[in-house]
Amino acid sequence: MKNLLAEMLQAAGFEASAAHHDRHPDMLALRRVWNITEEVDIAWQGRTVRERTYSVDVFINLKSCICRVDYFNGPTVQPYKSRWYDTTGKRTFNAIAATVQNAGFEI
Repeated sequence: MKNLLAEMLQAAGFEASAAHHDRHPDMLALRRVWNITEEVDIAWQGRTVRERTYSVDVFINLKSCICRVDYFNGPTVQPYKSRWYDTTGKRTFNAIAATVQNAGFEI
């Protein structure tokens, strides 16, 4: 049960960061980045192509089953949303998936 969130996120395309795990063996860092290109209508200019980037960083403490999730919209250094979860199960996965879906992307 402890690694259920990590397994579900890795199955959804999240990748582990080995460098972070070497410094903190009790922590697991996962990340996924979405890049999409879409055409949008802009007044007075017409249709143009816009690129969007969205990324999610998940830090899981393997000993205490607590995790922190940071959501980034665009190429920014500061997350626009950061959240702590006290469980690492399906409920946390569903919360992450809902936030990603609300941003316009799919997990």
